[in-house]
Amino acid sequence: MTNELKHELEELTADLDRVARGAAIEPTITPSLIAPDEPIRSSSEDRLNRTGIAKELATAITKFNRLEGVVIGIYGKWGTGKTSLLNLIEQELQEVSPQPPIIFRFNPWGFSEQEQLTYRFFEQLSAFLRLHLTVPALSEIADTVEEYGQSLSPIAELLIPRVTGAVKAGWSLFRKIKPRRRTGTELKAEIDSALRAAKAKFIVMIDDIDRLNTAEIRQVFQLVKLNANFSNTVFLLAFDNERIAAALEDIAPGPISEYLEKIVQVAFTLPPIAESTLTSIILSNVNEIIPNWQIGDPNQQRFGNMFHSGFRQSFRTIRDVNRYFNLLRFALSLVGNDTNFIDLAGMQALSLFHPGVYSEVQNNPDLFVGTGDRDAEEKKKLKIEYDRIFSNQPKHAYSLCVFMFPKMTSVANHLGYSYDSTFEPAWRRDKRVASRKYFPYYFYLAVPDTEVSQIELGRALDTATAVTAFVKTLAGFKGAGKIAAFIDTLRDSLTRLSQQQLTVILGSVFVFGDEVDTQGSGGTYGILSDHIQFATWLPFDIIDLLQNDRFSKVTEALRNGIAPFTISNFVALCEQMLSPTDTSGGQQKYSDLTPEIVVEMKQAALSAIHAAALDGRLAAAPELPRILIVWARWAGIEGPKAWVGPTFLTDTQHAADYVSKFLNLASSFGLEDKVARIRWTLNFGLLCEFANVETLSTLLQADPGADLTERQRLARDEFRKAKEKYDQGANPDSLP
Repeated sequence: MTNELKHELEELTADLDRVARGAAIEPTITPSLIAPDEPIRSSSEDRLNRTGIAKELATAITKFNRLEGVVIGIYGKWGTGKTSLLNLIEQELQEVSPQPPIIFRFNPWGFSEQEQLTYRFFEQLSAFLRLHLTVPALSEIADTVEEYGQSLSPIAELLIPRVTGAVKAGWSLFRKIKPRRRTGTELKAEIDSALRAAKAKFIVMIDDIDRLNTAEIRQVFQLVKLNANFSNTVFLLAFDNERIAAALEDIAPGPISEYLEKIVQVAFTLPPIAESTLTSIILSNVNEIIPNWQIGDPNQQRFGNMFHSGFRQSFRTIRDVNRYFNLLRFALSLVGNDTNFIDLAGMQALSLFHPGVYSEVQNNPDLFVGTGDRDAEEKKKLKIEYDRIFSNQPKHAYSLCVFMFPKMTSVANHLGYSYDSTFEPAWRRDKRVASRKYFPYYFYLAVPDTEVSQIELGRALDTATAVTAFVKTLAGFKGAGKIAAFIDTLRDSLTRLSQQQLTVILGSVFVFGDEVDTQGSGGTYGILSDHIQFATWLPFDIIDLLQNDRFSKVTEALRNGIAPFTISNFVALCEQMLSPTDTSGGQQKYSDLTPEIVVEMKQAALSAIHAAALDGRLAAAPELPRILIVWARWAGIEGPKAWVGPTFLTDTQHAADYVSKFLNLASSFGLEDKVARIRWTLNFGLLCEFANVETLSTLLQADPGADLTERQRLARDEFRKAKEKYDQGANPDSLP
């Protein structure tokens, strides 16, 4: 790698680093891990075993002793390593030649005009010869070479091809008064003489001819055949002969093969890369990437299945390998920690080699994400869509997608395999592209703003050394609006945590739990609240992983907790598990949860409730009615009633606040309804269990002015309507 290229890569890395950090991503990209799509420079880099071929060609060129020029063609498709072979030949020429030859490399790609191409060839050749002071016969003809190039491509037309007539006239006048110069024939003869006298073989290597347009390709072959066919000169041309044949076909006087043979005296077709060699190169790149990105130990069987399910067939040339692994390294630097390595490898192959399919997958997630549908009609619809997407695509693109998206299996697999919803938690845990949560990561190469990256998770887990520190972390995620995403990501990561970390997180649940939303973004629409996931599912996930007296650790965490609703609700669930009417299967799963332990848990819950009642926190606790219910059930109703009176039955605002805590949303359907009707209801009977109804009524009749919130006003109005029904002897909690 040249110093200039290395510097450019370092600048690119710095730019990527700034962009990534601005998006809250920590890239792992480094200059040494980005490999530009460059040819090899020496035999030490040869992975295609072509050093032997290069040595034989170099030896043959060295032994060619005729003074006439010769043109040797190296044929090969794009990406097959033609430039690398030229580099190997150049290295071998220096080693096998008794007298090292003079090698001039010329790349015509990038010159936009034919005249410019011819002129630049001789201009660069002239500059090249001036450097060879050790071969006076060549350095002395540098000016002659430049003049010869000018005679073939007039400089006025070259440098300003669209100049005005006046300028061209001025140039003509200049040419008339300028001393006579030698003709092209005379100049070429002088060059031939110098090359013969130099006694050093002169080799011209021209690469990338097949990248030129048709007119430029013809100009190169005119240059080689007519203008630069010097004595003692060997031309080494590397190109795709099919592309060249198509460009020269219109000007060939006969069959194109015969015409090309008159220009290229010796042709050598680059042998195709052996499939086993290409496979070995692909796998060596994979083996290099895994430790560099600390991927761990990928599932070898699953990687092998992916490798043979269309991935390997997507590679045809060494250039494919270079381009792909540069792309994969870049993707890993951005989302490597937040995706499944095997799926990311497959998706990057899809992106590079099958961009049409990649775009269809990105734009139609419902066709690919999730599990297969067993319904025959749905399968039929899916098959129609898959046929549309893959009808003009290679089979291995289809196979690769079937591997990554199990939903396709129900349609593609004739053995009748299918996947149901029980597989989805595992896909999410493994960060699979088939998981709806992780699907976007593979296309935007970034963690969505609403999600928690593995880097953020790692930082959070670093604080799981003490409850106070982890509670502060939880508060940070809540403040950023990402507590739900954090809970989801945390639950998927519990299995890799230590017993100490699990215990700390459990203790944090009972400290911070009441800060987590108990209503859920969906209200009564069936969306589970964040609190259920945080304060119910997460603790039981942790209990499943705890060892050695796990419920003793739970009880200790409850005693140290301060969240009255979270604690009392959790203990109530544990109590329910011991009930003869429980159908959850908890008794069988948690056989070490004994009645004695539950008694201790209740005492811890009552202590948390009493502490919150004394310091004023209980009035603001979420789900107060449920707290009062378990308080009354475990310690008698006198305690909660004695607390409610002085806390709420003091003035209109406090009374309205109390009633508002018993206000709920209810849904119902009519015969003509397409969606549920949503209305507020008040649990009048329950609120009256803990407060005197007449006292409440008197307080709520008073005019509080503008002190009530909208919810408190609504609760007051609902209470008045319910009280009216109550006074009439009707059930105040019955629906109208």
